[in-house]
Amino acid sequence: MTPEKLSAYLTGLGKPHDELVRQGVLPPGEFIEVYPGALSIYREIMPGLELRFWAEDQRFEALTISLAEKATSSSVYSHELPEPYAKCLSRAMTLSVFGEPIQSQSPYEKPASLGKSGGWDEFDIAGGEYEKLCVIFEYDVLMNVIRLCFSVKETGYDRDRNEFQWSIDS
Repeated sequence: MTPEKLSAYLTGLGKPHDELVRQGVLPPGEFIEVYPGALSIYREIMPGLELRFWAEDQRFEALTISLAEKATSSSVYSHELPEPYAKCLSRAMTLSVFGEPIQSQSPYEKPASLGKSGGWDEFDIAGGEYEKLCVIFEYDVLMNVIRLCFSVKETGYDRDRNEFQWSIDS
């Protein structure tokens, strides 16, 4: 992925799907709905490159790049990543590039057939135009990076939870 393409995706986060297609950021295509009534819908642009949208308004909320197979998916991104992400092959390298995470999850045991996780770290993305975005690095048990997820900081799930909490408090 070129730095320009990643920048186009990051700039597109938070925008409606149809606008991104009109602008040429995304090719036209169909959504994947995991089950009827799901809150999120998806597009796989190429193997290992998945886009998540809030189903209600089709806003682009997350770009996930899978670097290794998982129990739930064998789709792996086989192209190079732009810097500084290409350097981040392990947790140690990721921390040396990005510093202290804003949130972190230690390794943990997943449900039975899914095995163990190496945890994850979340970082703000540098640059004024990306202030409402974050990147999450997910690790395997050896602390190698297996997935990157670029996301808006406030997703539809967050908005729904906040609206629900507000209605309870009122």
